[in-house]
Amino acid sequence: MKKITICLFLVTFLVVLAGTFAIALSEKKLVLVVDPAAKGVATLNPLKIKWGTTAINVIYEGLVEKSIDEKYYPSLASSWEMGNDAMTWTFKLKKGVKFHDGSEFNADVVKWFIEEMRESPSEYMVQSIKSVTVEDPYTVTLHMEYPDPNLLFNLSSTFMTIPSKEAIEKYGDDFGIKYAVGTGPFILDEWIMDDQVILKKNPDYKWGTELSENKGPAKIDKLIIREMAEEATVFMELTSGGVDVAEGISAIFLEKTKEDKNIDVVEIPSARLYYLAMNTQKEPYTDIKVREAICLAINQEEILEHVFMNVGKVTHTYLIDQLEESKVPEEYKIRYNLDKAKEILAEAGWKDTDGDGILEKGGEKFVTNLWVENTSVFRRVAEVVQEQLRKLGIDAKITQYDSITFSDKLKKGEQELLIRLYGWANADILEWYFNSERIGYPNVAMLDDEKADELMDKAMTKAATWEERVEYFTDYHKYLLKQFPWAPIYLPPVNVAIRSNVIMPEKIETPAFLLDVDVK
Repeated sequence: MKKITICLFLVTFLVVLAGTFAIALSEKKLVLVVDPAAKGVATLNPLKIKWGTTAINVIYEGLVEKSIDEKYYPSLASSWEMGNDAMTWTFKLKKGVKFHDGSEFNADVVKWFIEEMRESPSEYMVQSIKSVTVEDPYTVTLHMEYPDPNLLFNLSSTFMTIPSKEAIEKYGDDFGIKYAVGTGPFILDEWIMDDQVILKKNPDYKWGTELSENKGPAKIDKLIIREMAEEATVFMELTSGGVDVAEGISAIFLEKTKEDKNIDVVEIPSARLYYLAMNTQKEPYTDIKVREAICLAINQEEILEHVFMNVGKVTHTYLIDQLEESKVPEEYKIRYNLDKAKEILAEAGWKDTDGDGILEKGGEKFVTNLWVENTSVFRRVAEVVQEQLRKLGIDAKITQYDSITFSDKLKKGEQELLIRLYGWANADILEWYFNSERIGYPNVAMLDDEKADELMDKAMTKAATWEERVEYFTDYHKYLLKQFPWAPIYLPPVNVAIRSNVIMPEKIETPAFLLDVDVK
């Protein structure tokens, strides 16, 4: 009898094991490597983030979603209408939407969220909204402080994705670290900071936007979003099959990636810009002539060729060239001119007195720190910039930091020169980086300029129409360029490498394409 019982137990165990094994085999998993520009996020709470990542965009959703061709579509909202005087916006909300914890998405949540946003690092996203009125459970009206032609862009951003009110209240400070509860197509399973986010599909999701053919649930069961700092590691993982999709393939490995018959490479519009920033409150960068000379000493074409293998293009302004506000007259564009840079520094009193090639003034050599993030691409850019500054007569010492330490140090305002990049498809990025109220971080140039702030305020709050907004931001942009707080460098494309086992939609709409993507 004992033998029969043991045999029955073994049979049952094997059946269960076989079933588990079959489920594991049938699970559809996608491993995605995010672009290096999107790594280093310290929280998954939209009310606390300072920059976004793909994980946030699939865990949460906003009222509006923007396509890559700059059009707006309903997301958690089903429709909207602007009042005749542009001082009210009424949003109808989708019905039947639930957060991952089962709580309901409704007008009360929207009102709560906008009020909470006023205390967030991204409070400027809602500064034009005076108040929110709940008209009924699925209708809200936004009452404006002033007309805001940019409202839909703000509502479509990562920073305006909406978390569960109940989960925020339940988990407190653990929300965004251990817990992340939204309405999106994927649910947080595990987050290993600076390494990977493991997500499982939301089986109840069925309210996808017009940007995806599939309205939900997702076709894949598990989404793993990995962060990799080194380009060589991304390339090896991609070619070996360790990852399925990789964003931001390095120019160094792009041709080799294209040669792999198991990988397809597509290009999507980029909103990123590399720049060299100077601390305008620290000597000698308080002198506008010094800043101008440094800007003119940066040879963008040389960096494009030697670092990025002529993939992408150089930039001569502070905005990506898709934006209307980037179209400034030629005299405002910052272009390489080493001879003029040397003349300007000489006029400012900097001389090579002992013939060693390094300028000095008042007995002090022009020696400076050049801070960069410790990734291979930033190191290479820094090395070329270091050599270009050496030709001008400046000895720049390169110091590397991990992304979190870098941000923390910038808040203290101890930087001299630094190389960074940003990703943002709107002219209000100028307010983010040059508003005197944001000195240290994100205003890493430490610019405190009354005229700049006046022009910024006009651009941000005084435009009644989109055309006026473009005009005001163009004026603001031109003024900033003539203050030389940054040397603009490079506009990278976004290359997406996709292994042949992945079935992609015809058009990659981030993050909507993840609803349509499948794996063989």
